[in-house]
Amino acid sequence: MSMSSETTGVDESNSTNIAESSISNNSVEIKKLDTVLNSERSFKEEINDSHLNRLQNLRNELNYISDTDWMYESLEKKPQQ
Repeated sequence: MSMSSETTGVDESNSTNIAESSISNNSVEIKKLDTVLNSERSFKEEINDSHLNRLQNLRNELNYISDTDWMYESLEKKPQQ
């Protein structure tokens, strides 16, 4: 049994449509994943910036404490009650 050219033509057209649909679906999925990855990257950068700002603030506070510690009497020198 051999297939007629009409049947083959329909099968090729149908398989072409399926392939195009599959490529289109893959393209949509790739765009979704790209969006998710970009948002995760942005979130991580924001968190990193937040941590760096917090570290800088802590350094500034530590420097202030170091610069002004002479103004206060040490607890070791205070008489115990």
